[in-house]
Amino acid sequence: MRSLVAGTLYPCYASYKALQTNTPESSVKWLTYWIVYGFIGLAELVLSPLIYLFPVTYYTIKLVFVIWLQVPKTDGATKVYNLYMMPFFKKHEDRIDAALEEGKKTAERNLKLLKGRGEAIAPNLFQRTAASTSSTPQT
Repeated sequence: MRSLVAGTLYPCYASYKALQTNTPESSVKWLTYWIVYGFIGLAELVLSPLIYLFPVTYYTIKLVFVIWLQVPKTDGATKVYNLYMMPFFKKHEDRIDAALEEGKKTAERNLKLLKGRGEAIAPNLFQRTAASTSSTPQT
């Protein structure tokens, strides 16, 4: 819980301040942080069976790591991003873009399908609702 608060509360407010002051350096710093923090969340999801074996140790390490990412003196998020995240994204950018585009197309097809089903069901649903309310005695 502490690592979640430390990882989100201050960074959210600092991100807000960066957007309000409109300084590119602050915006880049916090955008970089959120990229790294998002990856941590994804890694936790994948590694959760292992994390549950050592929860106290893991969350203590995570708390220290998240603070290290944020502290201006260490500039940890920028270091992690430059060493690991940016090279990974550059290497796989075309595949990631293609997968995202395919996901978007699939989502659009599914939404159209659901919309069509909803439009087909809605008239019957409204007729049944109207019929049941008109046959219910009023008190």
